[in-house]
Amino acid sequence: MKNITQGAISSGSMTYSDGSHLQELSVGTPTQVMTVSAGNLPVWSAAAAGISCADNLTINGVTHTICEWIEAGQ
Repeated sequence: MKNITQGAISSGSMTYSDGSHLQELSVGTPTQVMTVSAGNLPVWSAAAAGISCADNLTINGVTHTICEWIEAGQ
């Protein structure tokens, strides 16, 4: 981005290079995560299913919810 003094991109968007030109990646939605496409370009995708704070986790035979483990500092 040598000697660029102006641009016209949307608030919160990012720039990336497609190998030839600078491109704009607009902001995704709060539930999306940035991933890499098959063409090695950044894209917004649906987040993978994860764990819930209410899910149980057993460590050394002791079972608590994820939240309880976090609160206990385990």
